[in-house]
Amino acid sequence: MGKDWRVKRFPAVRSAIEYLQVFDQDGDGLIENEGIPDQTFDNIPMLGASSYCGGLWIAALLAASELAKEADQHDLSNRWNRLANQAKQAYNDKLFNGYWYRVDTDGHFSDACFIEQLLGPFLACRLGLGNIVPIDNARTALKSIFEHNFLSEGGGEGAVSLAGISPEAIAALPHQNDTSFQTKEIQPGFNFSFAAQLEEWELFDEAEHLRKALYHELHVRRNLVFQTPAAFDKGKLTCRAILNMRPLAAWWMNKLT
Repeated sequence: MGKDWRVKRFPAVRSAIEYLQVFDQDGDGLIENEGIPDQTFDNIPMLGASSYCGGLWIAALLAASELAKEADQHDLSNRWNRLANQAKQAYNDKLFNGYWYRVDTDGHFSDACFIEQLLGPFLACRLGLGNIVPIDNARTALKSIFEHNFLSEGGGEGAVSLAGISPEAIAALPHQNDTSFQTKEIQPGFNFSFAAQLEEWELFDEAEHLRKALYHELHVRRNLVFQTPAAFDKGKLTCRAILNMRPLAAWWMNKLT
């Protein structure tokens, strides 16, 4: 699939960017979340600028800018590139707390450590679109996730999606009948994504440690083989939704255990 195929998709990409830009309500270049399940973590509502959606938005702007060049829409390409640079500044200023990128600016989970805070910046790097965050910030954030989500709250079995949730935040979770849903579960797909991010920023020992833990939990302890689930529970053999699509993120890793 070459340039002609991509250019034919440009009108759809332009429509998507223009639609999403409406959600930048304060003009800083970043889109804002609305405190409802408006992204793929149904049980982790985000409010205001968020590291997850904000990073993906910037990566999308950078990709759309490159596509606009191929479609000979150079003014639009330059505009989206300027917007991406503006959004990068807001992303780093508003969300980096010196240790990791916060979940969001205004929600109940703002100060928790979130496993996929760098998904957008990772994809931008992997696709050759440049750095959204400073390299030192990325490495610091990844080490924090490794320590808090994997070693501490994940017990070395895998990284939980959120570490350091306050009791007030737990009380605000949408699924009160199961407050571990998406928060304290170990979700293999996001763990494989995290391992790939560790590799991208050259934290190879940490990536290897995580991969070996996932192999042990999924294949040795649970014998799931190709039935990789959406999630499994720390310290138990229970799991949720086998044959889930998200573990295909394993293909993002450079080395497979």
